[in-house]
Amino acid sequence: MESLSGEGCHLLRLPSGRSAQKEMLITFKGKRLMRAGQIPQRWTSWLSVTCGVGPGIALSLLVGCSTEAQSPEARRPSVEVAPVIQETVPIYSEYVGRTESPRSIEIRARVEGFLTKINFEEGSLVNEGDLLFVIDPRQYRTEYQKANAQLARKQAGLLKAHQDARRFRALHAKDAVSTSQLEHTIVREQEMEAAVAGARQAVEQAKLNLSYTKIYAPLSGRIGRAEVKLGSLVGKSEPTLLATTSQIDPIYVNTSISERDYLLAVKNKEKQREGQQDSDGRSRVTMILADDSVYPFRGKLNFVDRAVDARTSTLPVRLEFPNSNGLLRPGQFTRLRAVLEERKDALLVPQRAVREGMAGQSVFVVDADHRVEMRRVVTGPRHGSRWVIEQGLKHGEQVIIEGMQKVRPGIQVVLINEPSEPSPVTTTSPSPAKASEPRAASHMRAEN
Repeated sequence: MESLSGEGCHLLRLPSGRSAQKEMLITFKGKRLMRAGQIPQRWTSWLSVTCGVGPGIALSLLVGCSTEAQSPEARRPSVEVAPVIQETVPIYSEYVGRTESPRSIEIRARVEGFLTKINFEEGSLVNEGDLLFVIDPRQYRTEYQKANAQLARKQAGLLKAHQDARRFRALHAKDAVSTSQLEHTIVREQEMEAAVAGARQAVEQAKLNLSYTKIYAPLSGRIGRAEVKLGSLVGKSEPTLLATTSQIDPIYVNTSISERDYLLAVKNKEKQREGQQDSDGRSRVTMILADDSVYPFRGKLNFVDRAVDARTSTLPVRLEFPNSNGLLRPGQFTRLRAVLEERKDALLVPQRAVREGMAGQSVFVVDADHRVEMRRVVTGPRHGSRWVIEQGLKHGEQVIIEGMQKVRPGIQVVLINEPSEPSPVTTTSPSPAKASEPRAASHMRAEN
């Protein structure tokens, strides 16, 4: 240990440990200031005055400390690398969709009256034919009975008209009555037949109105809230909306796909038939719910619109999903993930290896001599936690994934890990959390 003291200043020259290089530690009035190698050149005159040391000595001390060389290996930054892998991966695309019921029916009052019964729980599942509402039937039961009485009266009149016509025909054959009398009797018979027919229609109408006082579920599904209260007058001057019921199994999901995805799907139609459909004909379309959970059932294409929307350059499509558990309801927003193609021999790198700047995307490549090269790349779709690389890399090259902030092109680095070929990435759908992660976020992590 070497020491040099002056007025209020103390300079110590100490070994620094592993590298065994000597550094200068400067204290002033018992307080540590900094290492001498870090002191600016303009401070040397101050040191010479305060410490009582000549400027030449102070300068030589500083220069001697700052120029002591470290070993080349010690100056190299440490980084972690990962290899560029090559494998066949499915290319996914995501869309935003909204659920829709295949059938939604408004239940309305078709006759006027007071609501006397609501026979369901709001928001529950109902079966086709279940009794839902009852309107006071007394008025319509009376009208039905009155119509039946009118029908009986008309039928009695028709019977008498038949008898009169038969008798007048016999008398006319014997020239006992005139032809005009016979014709009058026949006309009367026809009028009574028409009256009976009208009375029968009145009975049917009265019966129908009476049946309208009991309102049944038109389909199996989920019913909404009751739009009217018990005891309310309904059906006056217009059919009053009572409730709405919707079929929910199966359920539709409406979305739109871009022209590019549409063309890609058409070009790979045969592949989709052979390799991207289950045995029941359902395509590999996965639904992701609002909580990022994956819906357990796959959907199938139900409808493709006839034309592309000129305003958005998208093609409206509709998919059908099973919903036996009743989890999905009309109006929910969902995300749809569909396999558009299987890309063979795709190059993959971890997302954190890709940096994004003003000039575009890039990676740091480490060659066999551990020298760093910055390489411009073009990324494709994402597969799990990796990017598909369209241009810029080759299979087997090593890219930096940790320590990028410490390197620059042309320098040599020390590898923390031994580069090895990782296990292949599975071709299953990536988790919703990763799939929904924005691309910018992954690049930001790479920058850091």
